[in-house]
Amino acid sequence: KSGLTDLETVVLKETGSSTGNFTGIINSVVDYRAQPGADGVLSGCERGDTVTALYMDQNPIINITKSLVFRAQAGVLTMRPKSVSLGEVLTVTVHDNDLNTNEYEEEGYETLVSLRAFVDMRIVDEESVAVTEISRNSSIFTGAVSTTYLPNNKYDGILYVLYRSSSGSQVQGSY
Repeated sequence: KSGLTDLETVVLKETGSSTGNFTGIINSVVDYRAQPGADGVLSGCERGDTVTALYMDQNPIINITKSLVFRAQAGVLTMRPKSVSLGEVLTVTVHDNDLNTNEYEEEGYETLVSLRAFVDMRIVDEESVAVTEISRNSSIFTGAVSTTYLPNNKYDGILYVLYRSSSGSQVQGSY
C-alpha cells in the first residue's frame, strides 16, 4: 500500500524429530497507522495483497522464495458499553471486509454474532445477534440485544447478565 513494506523474521520449528518439515506463524493487522518494523506483526495487510517469504537454507546453502495472496481478511468484533447497567442494550459491531459481498446493498446477517454470558465461568445465557451493514459498501455491521437481570431462556433475544454477583457477568462474543 503506497510503498508500505514490512520486513519480519519468523522462527521456524520442526514439526517432529527429524521430519525435515518446519512451520512458523506470523500475525497480520489491517491498521495502516501501525508502524512497520520488526515487531512480529505484518502491518497493513488486506485482501488482495501479496506477501513474499524468503527461506534461507544453510545446508545446502540455498534461498527459496514463495509468495501468497491474501484471499481473506480478519475482522474485528466490538461490544459496547463495556459495563452494562440494569436493562441496558448491548450493541455489537463487526468490521469485516469479507462480509461485504455486494457493494451496492446494505447487507445483513441474521445469526452472525453469538454471545455467551458467564457467571463464575459457567454459561448462564446464549444469544444470537442479527447485524446489518451501516451503509452500502461500508463493511461495518451493527446489531443489538437487550439485557435483563432476570433468568430467562437461551436464544430468546434477551441476554441474561447478573449484576448482584461479586464478579458480575462476563459476555463473550464471536462470529
